[in-house]
Amino acid sequence: MLVKLRDLVKDLQVYPERMQKNLEITKGLYCSQSILLALTRAGVERKGAYEAVQRAAMKTWKGEATFAENAKKEPEIAAHLSAAEIDGLCSLDIHFKHVDATFRVLGLG
Repeated sequence: MLVKLRDLVKDLQVYPERMQKNLEITKGLYCSQSILLALTRAGVERKGAYEAVQRAAMKTWKGEATFAENAKKEPEIAAHLSAAEIDGLCSLDIHFKHVDATFRVLGLG
């Protein structure tokens, strides 16, 4: 399986500017799972956490600010996560945390 993955990514062409633009288009919606998991770890019932995250996501989808900004304004989310925690959970650093190690395991880094 790792050999197949390595073969898939070894010649992958990456266009950082396009990747950045694609991420910006989403306004951070890809962070919704991180917020949902953090809420459930904080003791929020999954259904309530899901509904709160969904409300913030739908506001984002409709063009009202970024997901992080909408999450901070959502009472159920703000009651359990600070603005700094939300910013951290919506940071690309989380998503890229293991990139270097992954490429080393594949023998590509």
